[in-house]
Amino acid sequence: MCKDLLTRLVKPGTLETRALASYPGSGNTWIRYLIEGASGIFTGSAYYDVSIFAAGHYGEKRNFDDGSTILQKTHHKSIYESRFSNYTLEWRKNVIKDFGGRGVLVIRNPFKAILSYWNFIQTRSHTETVDRSTYATALFRDFAFAGITKWLEIISDWLEFGSDVYIMFYEDIKEDPVGEVSRLLRHLGFPIEPLRLQCLEKHLSGSFHRTKHLEENPFS
Repeated sequence: MCKDLLTRLVKPGTLETRALASYPGSGNTWIRYLIEGASGIFTGSAYYDVSIFAAGHYGEKRNFDDGSTILQKTHHKSIYESRFSNYTLEWRKNVIKDFGGRGVLVIRNPFKAILSYWNFIQTRSHTETVDRSTYATALFRDFAFAGITKWLEIISDWLEFGSDVYIMFYEDIKEDPVGEVSRLLRHLGFPIEPLRLQCLEKHLSGSFHRTKHLEENPFS
């Protein structure tokens, strides 16, 4: 029965633009998978990641503000690229304005989020695990220092400049993914379909999941 459920793009202009905002490494792509499975509507993105599109997230190619997707991924100014370091407070405010001040803000323990993003930066993969020797480098120390600043910045900016912000904690979603996504959909005014939730309960992991995780503390 689950294979008969469809996920779709809605007619452009139907839905309000609303960010799915997070620091990278906070489970944004997995949460998109959960939302799409529960709602039957694709999510979008302010970027274009070929691997995410290839995994079946077909809203990835849409213009983020065309009104055809339920939420749109953004990492605000927290992308670890030199061009983002020059973006000002005004630029950050304008990003939030692009979403009409509306957003779902995903917050993850920064310890875990920074390590997850480091894995992606080093491997360019959503699933592979970096060699642990990289944690002893000056590059990682600089990355972690910049990361905690950016982690706090995206949260502070959305709370201060956003006008309609719903907060989700990654740890709560991990503990009860179907319950947390159901609460989000109710908040957004979307109907809850029991069959979709039953199917989602059977298929929670999605395509982007790291099976190996660092056990020791690289920050100590």
